Amino acid sequence: MPTNYVKKIVVLVLLIIIILTLGTISIDKRENVVVTNIFTKKESVLTPGIHFTWPLVERVNYIFMNKREGLFTVNLPFNETSKAEISVAIQWQVINPQTYLSVYENFHKILANKVTELLEIRIKTTDLSTFNQLNDLIGDPLIANDLGIEIISISLNQLKIDSTNIKIPAPINIESSVSSRPQISIELAYYQAQMLKINTDLEQAQMYQSLSNVESSFYRFFRKLQVYKMNAKSKSDLPPINDLYK
Repeated sequence: MPTNYVKKIVVLVLLIIIILTLGTISIDKRENVVVTNIFTKKESVLTPGIHFTWPLVERVNYIFMNKREGLFTVNLPFNETSKAEISVAIQWQVINPQTYLSVYENFHKILANKVTELLEIRIKTTDLSTFNQLNDLIGDPLIANDLGIEIISISLNQLKIDSTNIKIPAPINIESSVSSRPQISIELAYYQAQMLKINTDLEQAQMYQSLSNVESSFYRFFRKLQVYKMNAKSKSDLPPINDLYK
């Protein structure tokens, strides 16, 4: 067999291996992936599992589909002479990853506007004493089609009218010394711990999303490590690290 022919076969095999290595992605059960063809702009959504994408032809964006929570503070006129500063905790979940990805850069700004609109309606139809006692500000989940999400709940966290605080538990200053901290109930301590976890989870999700956009190959390696960490029963279940970084 001619030497040149053998070389061409070897090069072809290596090229196929490289394409398969770069194009194979593993999707976590909490994620979907939006694949965009950079030439045709056509999009498709991949669900959890092992999939193949074309390197340099298709752009891969990981989207977390799990529930997320965050805090928003909205300032609204309460009456002719007073303004209300309303802090709410909002829980939401992506249901349409393609739409969510299309508005990702302005997502929080648009979501804040939606929350403001909802609170404007509620504050106009509710007196102060009743509003102050509300926990859930919406009864049923709301589908925000233009954001690709479902707003599961919006809960009142703190209400302030001008300089007068209405008595709703406020976040505790964790930087203050133990002696100067106010005495709180077990229920309030649990609430503060939950809110801290919610904000931490949100920051982590945003960090993962940024990492997947900037360095997708390392992100895939990082996600594989997490999957093995959750599922491996012993060190013997872990493959060589070079095999993971593919």
